[in-house]
Amino acid sequence: MGESKHSRPMHRHINDITKNNTNMKQKIVILLAMAFISVVMMPFAKSETERPKEGVVDDEFYLIDGQALYCGYAYFWGYEISHIPEVYVSHTGVSYPVVGFYDDCASYYHSSDLSGYQPLGNCRVLYVPATFNITQREIDFIQRYCKGIREIHVESPVSDFGQSPKLSSCDGVVYSADGTRMQFIPYGCNEISEFPETLKTIGYECGKGLGIKTLTLPEGVEVIESSAFEASSLKNIVLPSTLREVQDRAFYQSSLSGTLELGDNVDKLGDNAFGGCKITLLKIGSVKNLGKNVFAENTRLLSCEFGNFVGTISKDMFAGCIKLSAFTVAEDNPVFQSSEGIIYEKGLQRLYLAPPALEAYADLPETKEITDGAFASCQLVSVDLSHVEKVGTQAFLGCFNLSDIRIGDSVTEIGEAAFKRGSNKSRSISISNNLTVLPDSVFADNIITAISGGSGLREIGRAAFFGSNFSVTELDMPSGVEKIGEYAFASTGNVTKLVLGAKIKEIGRRAFAGYLGEGSQICPVEIYCEAEIPPYCRSAEMFSGECYASATLYVQTPKMYAATSPWSKFSNIVYHEYSGVEEVADGGGEVSVSCVGGEMRVECAVGTAVTVWGADGCEAYSGTGSCTVALPRGIYIVRAGSSTHKVMM
Repeated sequence: MGESKHSRPMHRHINDITKNNTNMKQKIVILLAMAFISVVMMPFAKSETERPKEGVVDDEFYLIDGQALYCGYAYFWGYEISHIPEVYVSHTGVSYPVVGFYDDCASYYHSSDLSGYQPLGNCRVLYVPATFNITQREIDFIQRYCKGIREIHVESPVSDFGQSPKLSSCDGVVYSADGTRMQFIPYGCNEISEFPETLKTIGYECGKGLGIKTLTLPEGVEVIESSAFEASSLKNIVLPSTLREVQDRAFYQSSLSGTLELGDNVDKLGDNAFGGCKITLLKIGSVKNLGKNVFAENTRLLSCEFGNFVGTISKDMFAGCIKLSAFTVAEDNPVFQSSEGIIYEKGLQRLYLAPPALEAYADLPETKEITDGAFASCQLVSVDLSHVEKVGTQAFLGCFNLSDIRIGDSVTEIGEAAFKRGSNKSRSISISNNLTVLPDSVFADNIITAISGGSGLREIGRAAFFGSNFSVTELDMPSGVEKIGEYAFASTGNVTKLVLGAKIKEIGRRAFAGYLGEGSQICPVEIYCEAEIPPYCRSAEMFSGECYASATLYVQTPKMYAATSPWSKFSNIVYHEYSGVEEVADGGGEVSVSCVGGEMRVECAVGTAVTVWGADGCEAYSGTGSCTVALPRGIYIVRAGSSTHKVMM
């Protein structure tokens, strides 16, 4: 075999032997043997231009794309293959890098990728020809089986084989032939100090699972592709000022910690780009496009500073950042501003995002709209929306500590699931009287101690209170409600008395049905329906099956209900007289008395004396001027000035 800088020449091996052997006869025998081998092999020697074709070479190894697949067992030159740091075979004066070993070469004659190769074990340095094409398949294999490799060197082609170079290397890292794209960083690489001057792109998964702790990317790099450093050990990274884009999952679940600063030239951050890291302080310059969950699950993140950021702010950007307590926005930001750690639109009328660790919120008079998911998963204890007009979808989703919700009469619109999933704390809910529609899932999965207001409601959406546990035993629908959606009150507990108002026209499937666990079904004992015409029901499963047999239905038109499905399924339908307000005497003056949703509303002139007595003769209320009084069901006498009214709640 010919000698090269990477081969282990025979004469060097022989010299080692002769140093340890003083027997002159043995030296002579070895020299004669070498001479004999040289003479015998001379007729078979091939010139530099007579390189072997791909395939078997002298029954020693296979040559595939300029690289050697060595045949035989796990020994080579007396060394175990797993302990050879650099392995070459030499043939006719040409060295071929060994990239795989087989016990049976014949079965892999047509193989040309690394996926079937035996791993190199403790191999630390791997040499490949420039014509070799490292694909994602090869990268996956090396990452999985060759974790000890610290350097990969791309050599000039030993023969052209009619192929152009596909790879290059620098400091043990593999790049595209022109050096513009980083292809692969060996898993065992400890440090990268040199980069090609032409480098523009950090390639897909090129450093996935990488063990390097610190990395400084050179100026000129513009793009970090998807999963480039996903699940890596990187703790610190210095990003160049030329960086424009960080793609999906580029640093997902890496060990990045401390401060992360994204310069003004960064335009786009992909989905989960920095999700699941350990960052404590985040500085965002003028990024325009932020993907979904871009910083989610950074459980150590404490604060975030926005510069001239003008992109879209979404509810999932910081999902799971349980320690994030404050946002700050640069004063010269043209779109956003911050107040009390919360991000607003300029002018404070629109609230965009509150930090998850926020515990208290002092509503600003200027705030008119709370956007979708703005307070999702926050640690709020109470919220007073006295000045707000619109509450977005999932605005307070998952606020488990929120126990007091006051939705002022200024609120005219609420998005779906706005207060869903707050089951850790009991909630007292006051609903705006100017709200006409209670949206789908708005209060689902809550513990509800009291509900008030809502006199303007006309519709209760699908699953609005689904899975909520009512501590009140009486559920009294506001008198103006015309439609109740399917599953609206399904799987709720403790309600024994249900009152449906006179305007109810439609009830959805399983609106009041469901199970509470251990075979227990929801079933009110008393059901009052004030509507003379039986409401339309989309399914016979409006209530749980046993409810039709055990509950008593109180209506004004028993015969009509008994003839209408599914109301006819009730075994006990009882006549009940419903009356609202009866004027007993009118002493003059304009006085209006109404009963809505368990509340008595008296409207009269300022200073007019108002007194309310119960049927037992006890005083229930005393005051002056218009008032709203929450009262239990029953008969009451109302005296407003010189006007007297009998009222049935």
